[in-house]
Amino acid sequence: MSKEVSDIAVHKDFGVGQLQTAFDKLTEGMDDWKMPINTHVHIGEWKLMIAACEFFTGSKLWQVKDLGLGMMHVKADGYYKTIVQLPDQTGA
Repeated sequence: MSKEVSDIAVHKDFGVGQLQTAFDKLTEGMDDWKMPINTHVHIGEWKLMIAACEFFTGSKLWQVKDLGLGMMHVKADGYYKTIVQLPDQTGA
C-alpha cells in the first residue's frame, strides 16, 4: 500500500497505516488477533489504540487499571465475541 493511501483518514481521523501499526502493538504476543485483548498501553496512545481496536475487531477497548507512569492495563472483547455470533444449540 502506498504511503499516500495508508495516510488517508479512515477511522476517527487515523489512517490505515497508523491503525495497523497500533493494532499490531495492541495484539503483540497474541496467537490469534481475533481473541479478547488483555494488554498494557501508554496514555499517549490511548485514542489511537481505541480507534485501532474498534476498526479491526468492532470491540471497545476499556481501561481496567491505572498502572502509573502513564501506563494502563486495558482489555477488549475482541473480534470473535463482538462480530462472530455463533448459533445457539437450536441452530438459530
